[in-house]
Amino acid sequence: MGRALPALAVLFSVGLTCEPVFAQSGGDIVNIFGGLVQSAINQAIQAEWRKLPPAEISCIDDNLRQRGTSVGQVVQQGFSPSDGRLAELRRVCRTGLAQNPPNLASSPSVISIYAVDGLSLGAKVSFESSIYRQYQCSPSEQFNGFTWCTRKVPEISKRGPFASSYSILHSPDGTVSYVNRFLEPAWFSGNEANEDIARLAKKYGAQPNVMAMPQIDGLQGLMASWGAVRLVSLDANNVAQLAQGRDIRAGLMVDFLGNFRRSAQLGLPIYRLAGGPGFVWAANWDQGGRGTLRFFAVDASTLSGPDAVQPQVQANIGAPSIAEPAAPAPAAPSAPPPPPVSAAPPSPPVSSPPLVARLDPDERARQRIKDTLSRVSYHRGDLPNENYKTRLDAIASRLAPVSDATDSATLKNLMSDCDTASAIFDEAAEFTRVSEVAGRKVAIVNAKLQGISFDAPLVQELKTAVGGVGTAQAEGDIAALKRALSSLNGLYDSGRLDRLATAKANGFETIESYEDYKDRQSRLSGSGIILNKK
Repeated sequence: MGRALPALAVLFSVGLTCEPVFAQSGGDIVNIFGGLVQSAINQAIQAEWRKLPPAEISCIDDNLRQRGTSVGQVVQQGFSPSDGRLAELRRVCRTGLAQNPPNLASSPSVISIYAVDGLSLGAKVSFESSIYRQYQCSPSEQFNGFTWCTRKVPEISKRGPFASSYSILHSPDGTVSYVNRFLEPAWFSGNEANEDIARLAKKYGAQPNVMAMPQIDGLQGLMASWGAVRLVSLDANNVAQLAQGRDIRAGLMVDFLGNFRRSAQLGLPIYRLAGGPGFVWAANWDQGGRGTLRFFAVDASTLSGPDAVQPQVQANIGAPSIAEPAAPAPAAPSAPPPPPVSAAPPSPPVSSPPLVARLDPDERARQRIKDTLSRVSYHRGDLPNENYKTRLDAIASRLAPVSDATDSATLKNLMSDCDTASAIFDEAAEFTRVSEVAGRKVAIVNAKLQGISFDAPLVQELKTAVGGVGTAQAEGDIAALKRALSSLNGLYDSGRLDRLATAKANGFETIESYEDYKDRQSRLSGSGIILNKK
């Protein structure tokens, strides 16, 4: 019992968190139901864990700590004791085999805690899902037998628009070996970069290996890694090849800038990935806080060769198969960054990241529902209007009651809600982009109208069109907004307002009467006759 108490104390002193893993949206987090969804899930998970005998909890905690995590951390990740990923550990503990646990790290059918946007290493992609169909996939030119998938999504935050580039490398059966996200631009103010790393350290229950980028050209950056992944300094010959813009064969790589060629030209470190499962976070920023951010989960041990050497790496690509980022420059955080460590940090002391049994279809569905709820919680505050928030709130209210007792048929039906939520986020991103364009056009038209001292049907039409844009923006109707913007463009871009103002200034009521006057006057050119404008 004595050994169970610390585990119990940790278990019931933490709750589910919905912290972002990057400064892109830090401080913009809004809980969708005032904590209802998160607290409901948290309470349900804690209630399930309380039902276990303390000795079993202690046994599970001991085994998890051997893999670099703990009961408290898996609760923080949202794992209930009946989660399929803990099934093998629970079986071992219940049968008294804790002294000789199975070698989960060597099993090919395992899922790691290291993940990007809910997709974990060792998990299987859902080939039929709407999200997967949004990726462009093809046989990998880098790893024989693997499939390479990419997707680029324009997004918006309160700091401005940015692009998220996603990439996935998976085996023929869909098992994920690498999942990556690259954001350009990303913004860091004050000490946000260090705070992001601290949040990830809390999430993974371990301090990372941290490296500070050598300052050059006003650039500053940080790189942090967790787990068994190793960052091995790229050899001088390959660095020279990259600096000349040539392609190399050196394996999956990472740098501070997200631009291998520029890093090589500036003499900044470039690393190839080796070792086992892990997570890497790399960012840079300029004096204005603007830069790029890349984070990824990778298991190099599942790729061909002990060091996961890939056939080809392009010199001008920051993250494999991701469009070359602009390689910005960094602004120093308010607090000094962690001290740099060696260019090729050793493997972390833990033997391996926590790995557990693969999810069955129902568990995958529950995981996707949980990921959807988290996405709603993370990004609801960034949505452009109440229409999108209301639609997502309705979906979240249907997903929130899901538990381990929810039957397969219900879970299957709720997958359409997850698809709809994803589509709503995509629509909201498009609405935001169109709304920004419309806002700029409205500002131009209003500025022009303020200089007009007369009234006319065209002026009224323009005012009506401006009002239509505002109404569509308020209602969150993307189709109506596009129609209203098209109407406004058609009225204003023709130049009719300027021509009407010129006609009025010359004493004419309409464009047509003034154009007729100019035409008749031009035919009398050279005769000395000046027509009466009236």
